[in-house]
Amino acid sequence: MVPSPRNPLWGEEFNFLVDQLPVEVTITIYDWDTACKCKVIGSVTIAVLSEDETGASWYELDSKFGQICLRLRSTKAFPDSDSSFEEFTGAESPRKMILKKQHREMIEGIGPLQTIYKLPHDEIVHQSYSCALERCLLYHGRMYISQWHLCFRSNVFSKQLNVIIPLQDIDEIKRSQHSLINPAITIFLNAGAGGHGTPRSCSQNGRIRYTFASFWSRNRTFRALETALQSYEATLEAEKQVRAHVLLQNESNSVLGSKTDSIKTPEKNIEKSTLQPFINEHVLADVTSKFFPGTTEKFFSTILGDNSMFFQQYRDARKDTDLKLSKWCASEEYGGRVREVTFRSQCHSPLCPPDTAVTEWQHASFSKDKRNLIYETKHQAHDVPFGSYFEIHCRWSLTTSSSTCQINIKIGVNMKKWCILQSRIKSGATDEYRREVCKILEAACDYFLKSESNIHDSDEIVMASSP
Repeated sequence: MVPSPRNPLWGEEFNFLVDQLPVEVTITIYDWDTACKCKVIGSVTIAVLSEDETGASWYELDSKFGQICLRLRSTKAFPDSDSSFEEFTGAESPRKMILKKQHREMIEGIGPLQTIYKLPHDEIVHQSYSCALERCLLYHGRMYISQWHLCFRSNVFSKQLNVIIPLQDIDEIKRSQHSLINPAITIFLNAGAGGHGTPRSCSQNGRIRYTFASFWSRNRTFRALETALQSYEATLEAEKQVRAHVLLQNESNSVLGSKTDSIKTPEKNIEKSTLQPFINEHVLADVTSKFFPGTTEKFFSTILGDNSMFFQQYRDARKDTDLKLSKWCASEEYGGRVREVTFRSQCHSPLCPPDTAVTEWQHASFSKDKRNLIYETKHQAHDVPFGSYFEIHCRWSLTTSSSTCQINIKIGVNMKKWCILQSRIKSGATDEYRREVCKILEAACDYFLKSESNIHDSDEIVMASSP
């Protein structure tokens, strides 16, 4: 559910596992209502005929009341050969080692972790136990243990309870002293962890705990939980060793390359090294495309340059305070140049404080011929609710055409942590920052035209005063 009167933006990704193609995907849009039954606005059925990837496309609803924009991608999820499977998962996939052992088992179908908890298809149930979650009453249900999560589901007293605890959040597991009299297992989470579904209890030192009881074999479940934690920690350690080995190998290769070719300049070495992405490209979506009355070089020098007063004037007009602009510096990690901007920005949402501290990291990179410029930002609001859970990523792509340049802007919300309100956060943050970017672009065009006119007027004064 996304709160929006006419133009909702979900920004969600859904994965489906099918046996073979072609298939049909049906999307239905409802008008959500708290008191009455949700009304159907319209639906659309899309045929997926073969393995392919489409760009963002608009589809007409059958009710003719609107359109929905979708991006579809179909690929073979479980190739036969190990080499193609490695190519599908990727060298940096944190679950690659586990997938190699389990992808044969996952072909059998979708389990309760996917149907109930909407977890990825690479998670399968290792152990399952009947138990009860202790609240004011005992909520009887079933516990599922996978390689990455501990899940519990109860559907009694006409109330449904779902608990999803990542194994990385578990700090300690304790069992009750007696195995016959009320055998129970208490799970303590790390400090700061929480928000995994049903309301939880807190211990004396502030750690969140969940207590499960009514096991048929409490000790067996306890050993299974310990084994799952040990396996998870061993997997993380193995991944660290693999990454360290890859880094050492890359460093040794770079040292050998520098010894065999000592004529290369530092700039060429930086270009040939592997650069890290500054923002998450997968969350970006097109926002607007406009023209700027100048070249990319003039845009950078006039709007983004160290001596430019544009951001100072723009933040003053918005009544933002405590603006601090660092100088641009070269970046070997991302290429190009980076800098950090901090300020305090006013908040207009009733759920937010009057103002919030904001940190914005900026990255700029020119092409070799200076005709193309990539300007990227990461926007972090610190004092808003769930502010540490997400960042707003933005990319400005500028291309020079004669005396002007075309600007294509993309925006996306990168969720650093899972949050139950992430759909609302994505839609609200994207809409607000879209308006902000349009205002920045309009103000940048006005600022550039005024600066150019001032330069032209000063040149005419100098020419008129010369003998």
